[in-house]
Amino acid sequence: MGRTAFLCLAVLLFSAGVVMLSLNGCGGVGSSQPPPPPTGQKIQHVVIIFQENRTPDNLFQDPVLYNPPPAGHGADIVQSGWNSQGQQVPLGPIDLGTNGANPDNYDLGHGHYAFGVMYDNGKMDGADKVEVTCAPGASGCPPPTPQFKYVSPSDVQPYFALAEQYTFADRMFQTNQGPSFPAHQFILSGT
Repeated sequence: MGRTAFLCLAVLLFSAGVVMLSLNGCGGVGSSQPPPPPTGQKIQHVVIIFQENRTPDNLFQDPVLYNPPPAGHGADIVQSGWNSQGQQVPLGPIDLGTNGANPDNYDLGHGHYAFGVMYDNGKMDGADKVEVTCAPGASGCPPPTPQFKYVSPSDVQPYFALAEQYTFADRMFQTNQGPSFPAHQFILSGT
């Protein structure tokens, strides 16, 4: 199956999740959460939704999510990162569509080399060395510190709703250190 087919599958899975979530409130029951399944009932469906080339830090900047209990849920979400000069760089907001139709669009390198540079033998301080490419004719591109951005929470509200309703994996890393196609195969195979 090609890259386009997998992207279509990811969009389909996300769309199905949004539809299921929107139908969740249509039952007329006063409870905001469905009752737990009866003991011994088997799981009938597993839906996996993943956002390619994004991290939890990039998608889920929400104080309720990252503050420790009782104020929040204590997810491992950071508001800053370290660059290769040892400086702490705060993450700045950016629209989800920036890597799409926005006139200032740019793309960060997401090949194995970019992973190695960012990882830096476990120091996780090489983000500023990850290659940035701009679309032809883009103005103001790249923005300052393009590797240190987070998506505005209003842009990813459906993701927040799904994460709060179902399961959220904030310390999940792909099995392979390679391109998207094998990563899709790994996530669909349940690793």
